[in-house]
Amino acid sequence: MGRMSIGLGDSANWGKGYGNEATRLALGFAFNELNLHRVQLTVFDYNPRAIHLYEKLGFQQEGIYREFLQRDGRRFDMYLYVLLRHEWEARERGRSNPKECRQRLRLTW
Repeated sequence: MGRMSIGLGDSANWGKGYGNEATRLALGFAFNELNLHRVQLTVFDYNPRAIHLYEKLGFQQEGIYREFLQRDGRRFDMYLYVLLRHEWEARERGRSNPKECRQRLRLTW
């Protein structure tokens, strides 16, 4: 199992597809290179853009941490989303060349 997290802090970069591309590349690496069966992430209910992206990529909501965070005098739920390898493979068939994705993905450890 792997956990992932992504954040685009500068709002000038929102809505340009960077989150989509970064998430797809990370998932490709997780499933194709690390041979993971399951990737999970958490997202707060105040982030509908991220929720939409994750659902578009095939993540399924598996749980809710109710009133997990207090911020600016309000409480927010945190959702647990999961994507399984066979779900990823079904969505990615015919979309992109994995070698091309690996060439664009540069990791520094």
